[in-house]
Amino acid sequence: MLSDRDGGVTGDAQLFDAEVAPVDGGDGGSRVDAGPPCVDLEPDAPTDPTQGEWESRFAVPGVGGDLPNVSEIAFGPSGEVYIAGTFDAAGYAPAKNVAVWTAAGGWRALGEGLDGLVRALAVDGATVWAAWSAQGEWDTTRLSRWDGTSWSEVAISEGAIVDLAIVESTLIAAGHFTRIGGIDAHFLARFDGTTWSGWADLAPDQGFETISARSLEDICVGGAFTSLGAIEARSVACWNGVAWSARSMPMSYWMVNQLTRDRDGVTLIAGGNFALTTRGELMEPAMEGSIARWTGDRWELIGNGVSDLFGGPGLVRGVAVVDHGLYVGGSFDWAGGYETLATQHVARWDGTRWHDIGGLWKDIGASIDENVWFVAAGPDGSVYFGGLFTHAGSTRASHVVRYDGTYWSSLRTPGERTEGIAGNVFAMDRVGTCALYLGGDFEYVGDVRADNVARYTREGGFETLGRGVLGVVNAIEATADGARVYAGGEFVDNDTGTLFANLASWDGARWSEVGGGTNGPVRALLHMLGEGADDPDLLFVGGDFTEVGGGTPANGLAVWDGESWTGITGLVGWHFDGAEEPNAASVFAIARDADTEDLYVAGSFARAGELELMNVARWDGEAWHALGAGLARPFEVVWSLVWWRDRLVAGGTIHGSGEEPIEAVAAWNGTAWENVGAGLSSRTAPEHSGRAVYSLHVHGDHLYAGGSFSIAPGEPNESIGVFDGTTWRGFAGGVSDLVHGLVVMDDGLYVGGGFARAGTGPSVGLAHFAFGGGER
Repeated sequence: MLSDRDGGVTGDAQLFDAEVAPVDGGDGGSRVDAGPPCVDLEPDAPTDPTQGEWESRFAVPGVGGDLPNVSEIAFGPSGEVYIAGTFDAAGYAPAKNVAVWTAAGGWRALGEGLDGLVRALAVDGATVWAAWSAQGEWDTTRLSRWDGTSWSEVAISEGAIVDLAIVESTLIAAGHFTRIGGIDAHFLARFDGTTWSGWADLAPDQGFETISARSLEDICVGGAFTSLGAIEARSVACWNGVAWSARSMPMSYWMVNQLTRDRDGVTLIAGGNFALTTRGELMEPAMEGSIARWTGDRWELIGNGVSDLFGGPGLVRGVAVVDHGLYVGGSFDWAGGYETLATQHVARWDGTRWHDIGGLWKDIGASIDENVWFVAAGPDGSVYFGGLFTHAGSTRASHVVRYDGTYWSSLRTPGERTEGIAGNVFAMDRVGTCALYLGGDFEYVGDVRADNVARYTREGGFETLGRGVLGVVNAIEATADGARVYAGGEFVDNDTGTLFANLASWDGARWSEVGGGTNGPVRALLHMLGEGADDPDLLFVGGDFTEVGGGTPANGLAVWDGESWTGITGLVGWHFDGAEEPNAASVFAIARDADTEDLYVAGSFARAGELELMNVARWDGEAWHALGAGLARPFEVVWSLVWWRDRLVAGGTIHGSGEEPIEAVAAWNGTAWENVGAGLSSRTAPEHSGRAVYSLHVHGDHLYAGGSFSIAPGEPNESIGVFDGTTWRGFAGGVSDLVHGLVVMDDGLYVGGGFARAGTGPSVGLAHFAFGGGER
């Protein structure tokens, strides 16, 4: 978080009178912002910034909401794609946890949707069956039916329904229930449209996870059971219309998540979490497995199976067989044997060998490995995937995507504008009212390949800055005259013959290195315009480094004058118990007092020389000074600094200053730190676990904050708020996850981070709140 005293914004320096000629943007890039009027203009400041609405512009094709996930996919008779799971919108259409997509019409809700997690889905003509659990009713599942017009409840089960199948006009439900529709049933039941019935003498010791049914005389179930009562059966068993028979795995309690049939329509294929050899034997040690074929007397691994990063059998959640191969999805890193073929959670088997098809992964918010939750063979011969992912190969896809054997394609509504960023925005800046600059960890912005840094205008949309940079951008700083844009982060790019060591400069035509860069990540930038040869421009750089320019000592802080580096030394990090030396200092925020030219820095550090500090300090050009008792606790971080109403304001994971409690945001009164209003809270108050302010922004008379917090104790996290000098207020529900950047432009407030919702609609990575109330 960066500011000077007069600008007080995330990375925005004070705008000076300047006239800048436009520079043509080579290398497929953008142009530098032209001179007046936009460079010299400040965006209008609204009287009440909270009056307005979130705009639908920055979605990614697919579904959105708080922690959205597509865990079920089914198909209609005319090629309709039905999806279900947990989400609030499909495209921009409000859709509660269930929706339908067609190529011609795009996304459509099914009435009012279903008010809870949808666990299973089945389609029979125009009828859609869904098993779902309301919030707080995890031990109960409701079975509902959509008739093309409305939903009706058909049955309630005691225990979860996790899979549905329809054969011969009969609905079959499997799961972990003991009663359904008013009858006792051990984990499996059927409904003929009028009456529920179970299977006599069926008493498995564990529930079922999956059904594969070709007829009422050919039904197979999978799970982690070891018996069906009188019959021993490990993980898989089948019904022939008269009796059950085992298709046992060699080991008890192995999990089978999905059963399907091979191209012959008969041979069983199982995906799950188990270890086998290609001969169907137990593998010791367990390294490969989780996808196997039944040969008639045993299970055999398909193509040496899949493995996780550490050498264990991977997790397969979904399997689909189409003309161009067998597809598996789940959580695994290798296919064909440990360290054989690297994959990202999906792979294709062509009958002879495995193929990587580009991968499915999540790059919004926190990254996890269990990205693929469902795989389905579509009637068009394509394979559909659902899950937590936001990327498919190089295609942006929000939790559902189609693969035709060659190309990935997202499920879009024709004509909808989807400019979301499937990644994390960590830094934002603007030049006057001309343009917004973004840095972070992303590949695409909208449909534009940008590689971690981009420019945005309302009229022109996203533009690239050359080829971007090959690594994460933590800080971005556009000079006040619009002549240059600096990017700092964690990247070393020598593909073009120029070495970029965590720091680079864009002049409108090309990227160039900055004095040899740093030997560690850059986290903060602040540029100050000079007034001539005797007063050069200065670029202040903070981060996790000990050297700049290939040899100049610098303890997390340095200044570049256009020709040489000056390292500012003395800062020392925190000392872990048992470590011989303390950590290096980490500087996350820089601010400069325009009157005294003193430099204020914040981050994670304990000392400056022999002076004890607590994560925040002042440098007067010759010596370090403490600011009262400092902020936060050891190993916590102060992330942001701004000037607001002539006072220095800090945000971070701040719980106090000395003995004084501080609620995430603090103001320096010249003697001590104090709360800004009532501070910011979290829904886990009073513990405040996870509460943080990552970004502060000043515009007009208002102080804006972004991070992970709620406006009042016990309320849902909104992650964004504004302070008017008296009260903190939110923005119409805020956003669903972390906020790292805030910038006010003429048309409203832009918010960057790692979220998927703004207000009640989808907005991914970037959001826009259009001001709409009060005089401006």
